[in-house]
Amino acid sequence: MRTRVYALILTVFLVILLAGLAFIQIYMHPEYKVMSEENRLRVVPLMAPRGTILDRNGNALVKDILSFDVSVIYSQVKDVDSLSGTLSSVLAVPKDKITEYIKSCRYRPYSPTVILTDIGTENAIQLEELAMDNPGLLIEVSARREYLYGGTASNLVGYLGLINRSEFERLKHYGYRVDDLVGRDGVERYYDDYLRGKHGGKQVEVDHRGREVKVLGFREPVPG
Repeated sequence: MRTRVYALILTVFLVILLAGLAFIQIYMHPEYKVMSEENRLRVVPLMAPRGTILDRNGNALVKDILSFDVSVIYSQVKDVDSLSGTLSSVLAVPKDKITEYIKSCRYRPYSPTVILTDIGTENAIQLEELAMDNPGLLIEVSARREYLYGGTASNLVGYLGLINRSEFERLKHYGYRVDDLVGRDGVERYYDDYLRGKHGGKQVEVDHRGREVKVLGFREPVPG
C-alpha cells in the first residue's frame, strides 16, 4: 500500500514537470524566441552617491555632484569608426583617442563601460539624441567628488583613487566593484566604509538597438 502511494506521488510530480516543460517549450516558445533574437537582458549598475563630509558647523567640505558620462556596450557597436567620429565632433576629443577608448571595451563586451566622464549637460543632451542612431552608445549619470575648498586641509580630508587589483581581490566580497573609487588618505580613507554607501542596480529588457523596453528588477542604491 505504501509503495503505491509513493508511486502515485511520484507520478503526479512527473506529470506536473512534463506539463511545465510543455508549456514553456510550446506555448511560450514564440515569446521567448522574440526575446532571444530581438531583445537582450542587461544589468545596469546604479552607483551609490558617496557621503558628504561636513565641518563641525554642518557646512559641506566635500560632496558629490552629478556627472554625465559616455559609456559603450562594445558588443552592440556596429561601426567603431562612425561612433568615434560622432563623439569626436560633439566633444572635441581626437577621433583616434576615442577609437582607442572604444576598442578597450572589447574585454567587457556585454557590459556598459565608461570611456569619457563629466562631459557636461549640453553635450549629454546632444549625445542622448544621437544615441538612437549609434547602437552601443549610452549616456549615464554618475556622481563626481567635489572638494569645495580645493587643497585646503587636503591632508586631513584626503582624496579618492581607483581601486587596484589587490584591493579589489581583498574587498570584492564586501560589495566593491572593479571600477570603484576608494579613499586614499585622511577622512576619505578612514571612513571609507561609511562614505561609500551600497550600490544598487536594475535588470532591464532592451531591444535590438539597446533601448530600454521594460524594467525586470530594481534595487535602490543606498547613499553613504
